[in-house]
Amino acid sequence: MVREFFRKLYPDTDLPSDLSPFSPSGSDTESDTATANHGTDEPVLDDEYIIKIGNVSGSQPFDIDRTEKIVTVDPTRGDWGDSKEELKEYWREEKGRAFTESAFGLYLSIRASKGDVNDVMDFFDPVLTSAQSSMLEEAYHLSKYFDNFNVDPNEEYERRGKLGDKYDTPAQNVPSLCSAGYFEEHGLFRDIYDQLSDSDTQDKDFQDLFNDLIRNRPFVIFVSGGADLSVGELRYLVLQKSNHLDTLPVDIEYIHVRGMGHGPEEKVSELKQVLDEGGARQMMDINRKENGPNELVLAIDSSSI
Repeated sequence: MVREFFRKLYPDTDLPSDLSPFSPSGSDTESDTATANHGTDEPVLDDEYIIKIGNVSGSQPFDIDRTEKIVTVDPTRGDWGDSKEELKEYWREEKGRAFTESAFGLYLSIRASKGDVNDVMDFFDPVLTSAQSSMLEEAYHLSKYFDNFNVDPNEEYERRGKLGDKYDTPAQNVPSLCSAGYFEEHGLFRDIYDQLSDSDTQDKDFQDLFNDLIRNRPFVIFVSGGADLSVGELRYLVLQKSNHLDTLPVDIEYIHVRGMGHGPEEKVSELKQVLDEGGARQMMDINRKENGPNELVLAIDSSSI
């Protein structure tokens, strides 16, 4: 896998011997490399290596850490030339995903986040329908792409739209839910599944709830930079979400209001003040998202609305 990836990236002859992924460490000449690989055709970098996205120094667009077995690829560096189209084709052939028009950055993001996404899908694959599982996996890859790259808003809108066209409109919401951590270990959706453990039809009940929750998102409000909702309208939306939570067969104890950027942050802070004056309880104060973008998260006790 890693060997094929780098062959698509750069021909061996285009790389200095000390940077070639297929040259033994310490080889100084092409002859040494040929001798070392003659008859075995074994790559020095095997599939134990992890490919990550990040900034690298030096003249090459990637860096190899042989101790930690990590290859860091910087998509902003180097002249990739025609390799972009080859890499997109390679990914489509390998996984058959719906990213036939993927940008090179999306390809790298998918490859780099594969392990994280697999960890999530190991839990949800057995309990969702085939269509739900496929949608969640693609949405998770998109969320990693949006989180890791400075994606143009028009491109993000287009990619969300294509996801919605393929799986139904509510699928457009799912990348945001993935980025917020609702599907990860100790996240909301796993807690909901556990709450249904006494049901004889646990998986079917969860599948029905899954559709409702991604369509209506009664547990979260995302306040974006382009949103024109007033604080009063946001407060009314909080009330609507709380009423929806009351109809569910599971307990969701909070409503999150999440805002990113200067404008949304101010609006979330104003909403907090209005809710405080109305007697709503906060499960926590406004917090910044850990290890993530500059986001404010307001958690409202849904029973106090």
